[in-house]
Amino acid sequence: MTLTGKPIALTLVFFALSLLAIAQPNGSLKGTITDEETGEALIGASVILVGTYKAAVSDFDGKYTITDIKPGDYS
Repeated sequence: MTLTGKPIALTLVFFALSLLAIAQPNGSLKGTITDEETGEALIGASVILVGTYKAAVSDFDGKYTITDIKPGDYS
């Protein structure tokens, strides 16, 4: 590699590494909703992340999953 090729190669490497740092994977939120008194699963309960359009409804076992969530704190 010539002297002029090294700076170009280094620039491309740093550019590729910066893209990896930006492209953080999204996560998911999973859980089970139960009645506090009886411990039975709550069917059809809505779970909503405040300030987003993300939501889920619990299934027959009280389980829910919300996918494709950016890292952060939610209510």
